[in-house]
Amino acid sequence: MYFSSNDSSFYWGHCYEGVERLMRQAKHKEVQVAVNEQLLFRLRVANTFRQRLLGWRVRGSCHGMWLLPCRSIHTFGMRIPLDLLWLTADLTLARLDRQVTPYRLSRCSSAFSVIELPAGVVPAKVNSIRLVTQGGAP
Repeated sequence: MYFSSNDSSFYWGHCYEGVERLMRQAKHKEVQVAVNEQLLFRLRVANTFRQRLLGWRVRGSCHGMWLLPCRSIHTFGMRIPLDLLWLTADLTLARLDRQVTPYRLSRCSSAFSVIELPAGVVPAKVNSIRLVTQGGAP
């Protein structure tokens, strides 16, 4: 599936399997993530320029943000350090960055999206990551 040229994910359409599934999940404003099948975090989905621009200022009661597509982030203007879970298109963990302090850049070229959570909430070892939409289906 290819996306329209005014869609921020246009160039990702032909690169990854599973992109359609991820984009369907991203239509929800919030998703939940289970890490190691036990920890649940509510995430605010940021898949438009406006949502990314507003970022953590509009996450409301959510624990963190899910940015997609995304291969790099910055923490300029942040007040707290972050844990970053870089995910491939099939939702496997590409890399985990811990304690990314404010005013830093972070990049993962093999990632399709990133989950931003407050530093210290991600367990020491991440075995599995599962996203659940509000309807319960991944």
